[in-house]
Amino acid sequence: MRLVEFWEDHGRHLAAFLSEDTLVDLTRVGINISGGASALYFSPLWNAAQDALQKAPRHALRSAKSLKWATPVRPRRIFGVGLNYLLHVKTTPLDRPSHPVWFERGVHTLVAHEEPLLMPEQSPQLDWEGEVAVVIGQPTYGTCRDDAPGMISGITLFNDASVRDYQFRGPQWTLGKNFIGTGACGPWLLTPDEWPSGGICLTTRINGEMVQTGHTQDLLFDIPVLIEDLSAVVPLETGDMILTGTPGGVGFTRNPPRFLQIGDDCVIQGTGLGQLHNVVQAGNRNEGG
Repeated sequence: MRLVEFWEDHGRHLAAFLSEDTLVDLTRVGINISGGASALYFSPLWNAAQDALQKAPRHALRSAKSLKWATPVRPRRIFGVGLNYLLHVKTTPLDRPSHPVWFERGVHTLVAHEEPLLMPEQSPQLDWEGEVAVVIGQPTYGTCRDDAPGMISGITLFNDASVRDYQFRGPQWTLGKNFIGTGACGPWLLTPDEWPSGGICLTTRINGEMVQTGHTQDLLFDIPVLIEDLSAVVPLETGDMILTGTPGGVGFTRNPPRFLQIGDDCVIQGTGLGQLHNVVQAGNRNEGG
């Protein structure tokens, strides 16, 4: 199921795609769940959602073209892993890691599909990073890799846009990953029953130009290993996200380096995951309230 969240009547609605352009508003048919799309797959309401999608009542139909999108995930925490595609490692001055390289991104950085990606006032070195994000569907701690797939409620696209001078001014990457409005997420959450069997081909385009391409089969540490490694330390909760890394082709590794500019059009695409679209806009210190 392709689950989305959107804003309507001053509230956040949960919906599922019926076709390419039409959704069933699950909130309108009484499927309300506090965790939103992240929690539905393991919820007792999952069968009701499938039934609603089959019946598609007229009063619950919505056009995808008219939505004010929200992120399809409401995470408590966002964990990223760097250097997880071999080609990306080869194009950086950094060594191939022997363990996943973890960092944390704050939820204040999130923006939805079709919302602007914000260029911070403090730096012009905003760089793209197209990624596949894994969403935890039920609390888990100390999970082994064999059991890890059973903890996932879905996957989605993410632009882990990074401010490179802040990221690399020390050995820790935290500041460069945490500017407001630099983490784009969406457009939908794909539940495990519809995952592509051959994995996910991932691409990033800037103003129509292909700048990144990769495949999840090329991950140095696959998703079960990532969940095992992280959950050995951190108790994970429903909605928590794991960003699985970006392929080669990011801007700072180019000669000369290339960074995003105001007005740039960013499109990240993944097999079964649609297209995450954001345009770069100037941010300011008042963003986020």
